[in-house]
Amino acid sequence: MINLQPLLHVILPDQDHSSIDILSYCLGGVTGIILVWALRRREDREAQLLLYAGRSVLTLLVFYNRIYSATLLILPVAWAFAAYRSSGLRTIAAVVIAAAAVFLVPGAAALGSVPYPPDLQWVSQTLWWRLLLLHQVPALLIILAGLLAAATYRGATMAGEPILGNSTSGRQE
Repeated sequence: MINLQPLLHVILPDQDHSSIDILSYCLGGVTGIILVWALRRREDREAQLLLYAGRSVLTLLVFYNRIYSATLLILPVAWAFAAYRSSGLRTIAAVVIAAAAVFLVPGAAALGSVPYPPDLQWVSQTLWWRLLLLHQVPALLIILAGLLAAATYRGATMAGEPILGNSTSGRQE
């Protein structure tokens, strides 16, 4: 699974499932509101792509998903490749691309099937091992943080140079 609930269960082991679900929904709702608020005055194509990319990452984080649902990450990756040519967003775009690359290798499945020698069985019970198995969730959080940072960035797009080409008014820029 690649949603937020397993990570919250590891971090907050004493909480029941319903409170973890409510916390996950609240975090997703607040983050969605922040994303919409950050993009409220922008009408360029980059803002639209950022909004859809953020919604796709929030969908993966909040709701139950399997790894094949990570195909939704094509939207943040598309934004990142388009934004990479803007000097102000190059670092954020590279971080988003690197975090999305985590999904190219099914690491959790490989790590989860590792046979442990009897004297190392304790490793599979440690917090660090469980967090390592959930490495895709922090990658999604990094992607979401990058998208939020880009949404609040007031560089080239606010100066009248849309990153993705034409503005929504139809004029050639």
